[in-house]
Amino acid sequence: MSAREPRCRSCAAALEHVLVDLGVSPLANALVRPDELDRAELAVPLKVLFCDQCGLAQTSAWVAPEDIFSDYVYFSSWSSSWLEHCRAYSQQVIQRLGLGGDSFVVEIASNDGYLLQYFRQAGIPVLGIEPATNVADVARERGIPTLDIFFGQAASDTVRTQHRSADLIIANNVLAHVPDINDFVAGIANLLAAQGVATFEFPHFLNLVRDVQFDTIYH
Repeated sequence: MSAREPRCRSCAAALEHVLVDLGVSPLANALVRPDELDRAELAVPLKVLFCDQCGLAQTSAWVAPEDIFSDYVYFSSWSSSWLEHCRAYSQQVIQRLGLGGDSFVVEIASNDGYLLQYFRQAGIPVLGIEPATNVADVARERGIPTLDIFFGQAASDTVRTQHRSADLIIANNVLAHVPDINDFVAGIANLLAAQGVATFEFPHFLNLVRDVQFDTIYH
């Protein structure tokens, strides 16, 4: 866990406004096994700050990615409604961008291949980037090429060297987990082909406030 200086994760401006303080919380997906009951859980302050300069809402502390993704327990394919959303997205974006067998699609935080499977079924070359090795193994077993690495500029160089630039980069529900947002976005820019497109999905803070979605705030 890193207790950051109160500076914006995006623009580095001072963070002065506390929007929500939920005290101290364990990691959301860190389920405790029976043989671990005598071991202290990692607990982290869970506070949301707001940046006046760029409007980014963010937690005051971030957890080292290795602590979250070393043994990840969530598999995206468990949700049938999410799979249907992904199937519809793939059909729409393939048609809109004219993707085909000579295209290259990369998904960051690709989990178990839940989304890339639809591109692969359409005959489009794909690559998943998934830091949780146990989840990446499942994707590879399903025939989805996957690198179990954390994404940033260095990783984008690796992908370009081993593969090529991407015509489409997908990043769903991952941006909020990234400690260095600028390095992450720079990596996407570096990996995109000249006419490439990147799509993101992430929570909108207005919806969180309006619908009192406090349960979506977690480490």
